[in-house]
Amino acid sequence: MHTDHPRVKVVVSRLRVGNIRIELKPSAFVFFVCMAATLAVLLGWPKGFAAAAMITSSVLLHECGHASIARIWGVNVKAVGLSFKGGYTVRERSHRVAVEALTTLAGPCVNLGLYLVFAHIAGRVSAWVSFSNLVLLVANLIPLGPSDGFRLWQLIRSF
Repeated sequence: MHTDHPRVKVVVSRLRVGNIRIELKPSAFVFFVCMAATLAVLLGWPKGFAAAAMITSSVLLHECGHASIARIWGVNVKAVGLSFKGGYTVRERSHRVAVEALTTLAGPCVNLGLYLVFAHIAGRVSAWVSFSNLVLLVANLIPLGPSDGFRLWQLIRSF
């Protein structure tokens, strides 16, 4: 099994999409509240809350990108979720390097798409969501720690 974060037993969400669990750890709510409070100072409460909800959704959509491509290629996916550390996907590994590379790149591609969409929508909330997705895209491709960039680096080195 591949997991981006160690398993924590406390899960608030009981949602499922098909056979895939959508997990929301209690710490994800702490992260959301901190982000909403910060953005509320910058944008006001309604807009700050909306921006925080969209940015949090962007992280979950990033993980759904990994899960979708994995499922398309026949890789078993158990769960996607959010914690204070960020998003994670619990899935089996493919024995094919190309499938692993496509699955790994799917998350950053989702952030690229969201960046492009929100960059073309006027308003401060859209600007923050767009910028946040650009940051998620770039940060995830840096080959450090449990990131997509590190996973790609490992795949490249396996040749």
